[in-house]
Amino acid sequence: MSDNPLTTRGIIMEQGDIVVERLTGKHVMLLEHVNDEWICRFGDGRQENRRAFELAPSPFARVVELIAQAAGVLSNVFGQLQKRLAVSPPQLLQIVQRQRRLGAG
Repeated sequence: MSDNPLTTRGIIMEQGDIVVERLTGKHVMLLEHVNDEWICRFGDGRQENRRAFELAPSPFARVVELIAQAAGVLSNVFGQLQKRLAVSPPQLLQIVQRQRRLGAG
């Protein structure tokens, strides 16, 4: 058993990664590395051992990971922006409406 990432054909695979079983194309989650095999959890809940060369990185999992990272960055940006605003959003809306009335009148 190892907590360190393993490299297979130049690709790092770690516990918790979602990869593709090469033979069937099914997505599996890597649970644990024992000797030269990974214990994998399939979508239907079963667990089976697979050798590292039978697994490949999942392009779908990479896309999901990138979207999650982008969402996290956007959330942080909006959080920082809200902290830097001098007034709370409802007050800001009232100020904008007041300025529109003064400019339109």
